[in-house]
Amino acid sequence: MPEVALNHVATALVRFERPLSWIAVIWSILSIAAYARFISLPDVPYITDRNAWMFAAPWNAIWWGFLRPEIERRTEEMRRERSDAAEATPEP
Repeated sequence: MPEVALNHVATALVRFERPLSWIAVIWSILSIAAYARFISLPDVPYITDRNAWMFAAPWNAIWWGFLRPEIERRTEEMRRERSDAAEATPEP
């Protein structure tokens, strides 16, 4: 069951891999820069408040450390399964 669910999540998130990666990087940079008072941003809760980097750091750890590598591995595995199935299909 977890394998089937992970396949569905991987296929869904492959389309959004690049935007999610950019959001993670930008959110981390902006929250740290705002917290360190390098830049001044409008007060947006959970993005620019004092504890924003506390949410950005775990998000980046989860995204870059677990979800993204798992999605890449699962995508490659599904790609291999499709190519194996195509090779095993006899031609008429």
